[in-house]
Amino acid sequence: MRVQQAPATVVICRELPAHIAAAELASWVGSARRVSVPITWVVDVDRAASAVDLLAATDPAARMAVGIEEGLLASRQTLRRKLADVRRRLPDIDAVVVRGGPTVEHRDLLVGEGIRTLCVDRFDQVTRGSRRPAPRGWPCRSVLWGLWEVTSTPQPSAGVIGGILPWGGPRILAPGTLCVVHAADSGSHRLDRLLALVNKKRTRGTVQAATLSDLPELLVAGGQSRGGSILNAA
Repeated sequence: MRVQQAPATVVICRELPAHIAAAELASWVGSARRVSVPITWVVDVDRAASAVDLLAATDPAARMAVGIEEGLLASRQTLRRKLADVRRRLPDIDAVVVRGGPTVEHRDLLVGEGIRTLCVDRFDQVTRGSRRPAPRGWPCRSVLWGLWEVTSTPQPSAGVIGGILPWGGPRILAPGTLCVVHAADSGSHRLDRLLALVNKKRTRGTVQAATLSDLPELLVAGGQSRGGSILNAA
């Protein structure tokens, strides 16, 4: 008898350009809607305020994460002001994406501002381990209660595989594992192919798609959705 394996979990993050035409954004949103694969839109409310408003008007249910420059994490005052500005425009934001593998010095401030998920390129060094265990194959940790940190999958080198699979190959999609794809430089064609591939694997039952905001609840549930309620709401 064949033993059913837990599906891999894929989170697709897509940076929202500062200047994007309404038609192009509508095409991206439409592609995701057609296959019902959620996208976490990474937004910078300072540089892309108009794009954020355009996304909110195009897809009121869009799930967003705020993109923060690496240098802002060093100053508590600057980070607090940045998050306050974000909260005025996006009151429900609960995820942050930082590129460049920074040192995270103010986790308590992030938690105090309602941030539950922090996505980074790689973990910084800390003196204590994770307060809560993550499922095997999930690059996650929680060094402060109330905040889960996750690393995105490194971009592959150029080539055929890199042109098709932004996360680097099928081994990343092993049963029960988590893969966070940061499609920062993907054009609409590559995004369409990525969404189609994730949808195909999800139809086969080997992949479940989620957003960064879904991860805390999925982690509490051991990495898998309970009856699909979390992912259906994404």
